[in-house]
Amino acid sequence: MPVGKLTLILGTMFGGKTEELYNLANTLNIHIKKKILFFVPDKNNQRDGENILKSHRGTRFCVRNIKCPEEIIALIEGNVHAVFIDEAQFFDEKSLANIVLGLLLNHYNVYVAGLDSDFQGKPFTSITSLFPYAHKVIRKNSICTFLNDDETLCGNDAVFNQRLTLEGNVATYGKQIEVGAEEKYAPRCWEHFVWPEDIAVTTAKIPSCESINGKTAKDYKEIQIVHYY
Repeated sequence: MPVGKLTLILGTMFGGKTEELYNLANTLNIHIKKKILFFVPDKNNQRDGENILKSHRGTRFCVRNIKCPEEIIALIEGNVHAVFIDEAQFFDEKSLANIVLGLLLNHYNVYVAGLDSDFQGKPFTSITSLFPYAHKVIRKNSICTFLNDDETLCGNDAVFNQRLTLEGNVATYGKQIEVGAEEKYAPRCWEHFVWPEDIAVTTAKIPSCESINGKTAKDYKEIQIVHYY
């Protein structure tokens, strides 16, 4: 019997990740009549209460709240075809990877949705560590909601999640995980994302290939470099 397949659904907040996960689950459960299990981290209860998950677009459906991925194994029963995990960035990296790989080896299809970067632009390794094992990756980005001087919306594809203070200012420091919605986070594009001060964005002069080969000693190209660590 072949191993299961892993589908990753990644992107920014408000991009429709949970909605996409729900649509896939609904197709299997309702239309193809396959039994599925849907899990979400227990700390995510703050979004809508126990055993009900609500997407940012308003869709509600029943889920099982778990404190750690290991609980999934104990809750699998009967003829389960697929396992769905939402908000997976909240789980421990090694724990999530071990359980997902175990499910795949035991012939379960697995669907994982989550943020691939935090409010500082750094990767959520619990998500990115699953990349090598994915059969399919679906990216769901929202649009940048930065307001230009003329009060028009930026509208570019957002690839970052900017954390905001209660006053609406940018917050670049704090705990990596803080549950919130529009009151605390805003999707941002590359142009409008504000990096923390200790993650420097600098301009460097890089010798061109000709200069390296000794043909043109003063031929350089300027590029911007992000210093993460």
